[in-house]
Amino acid sequence: MESTDTNLSRTASGTESESETETETETETETETPTATATELLALTTPFKQPSGCDSHFARTSVLPTLGRSTSTVPILLSTAEPSCYPSGWEDIVPESRFHFRPAVCPSDWIYYTIAEDAEVSGSTAYCCNTGYTFINYDDYELIAAETFSSAHCARWVGNTDDRVATGDTKAASNINADRTLMLHNAWAITWNTSDTSTLTPQPPTLTNGMEVPSWTPGEEIPDGKYDASPQDDGPISDGMRRFLTIGLPIIGVAFVVLIAYLCVWCRRRRNKPKTRLGQLR
Repeated sequence: MESTDTNLSRTASGTESESETETETETETETETPTATATELLALTTPFKQPSGCDSHFARTSVLPTLGRSTSTVPILLSTAEPSCYPSGWEDIVPESRFHFRPAVCPSDWIYYTIAEDAEVSGSTAYCCNTGYTFINYDDYELIAAETFSSAHCARWVGNTDDRVATGDTKAASNINADRTLMLHNAWAITWNTSDTSTLTPQPPTLTNGMEVPSWTPGEEIPDGKYDASPQDDGPISDGMRRFLTIGLPIIGVAFVVLIAYLCVWCRRRRNKPKTRLGQLR
């Protein structure tokens, strides 16, 4: 035992020395790594094509559904940010803006979701999801807890025997006991102005009459009026009737009162005229 302890002590001493050297090296490396400070959004005027294998970088996590009495968690494989899977300069952008692009189109073979005009950004916006995924938002309480993830995501359910689960994170997949796993990746938020349309390939659909397109695949034709904003429901009273009641009816009321007053005066004068003549004859 004493011999073993002595060997362990020597090994530990050697390890400490090596660790100090490694720590110094790591510190120098960290010091040399630049901090992302760019705030101007990247432009993607043509579809960015992710390298093969980018759909296999996932890390395991889980969420507890926010509603209901169920105490079971939802197993999740969340995509990890690998710089090589994103456009050049992506690492230089501040983290909170890395998944926002302007002007831009969605990556190659991805789907556009919730295309609409946004007055806050003075342009048209859309979210991009990889093929096989669906854009989800904070209304999807049964899938994702709003307080857990700070940005929009795209999701798909897969069985635990699915190849993507196995190749995405073998260790994570082996720890999942549920029948299905929710795979998530960050949705890419893109924005463009009308003046940008001619520079974009493919060109996004033209938005008119307050259109909001739930999903769109490049090359798909949108029938006229299909996604136009619905006219505001005035209820049982139409807009014309409301104007009549608020403007026309008071005018008619005043005119009616004036007419009654005029008739009263006219009738009184008419009754008084015969009496005057009869008095003159006497």
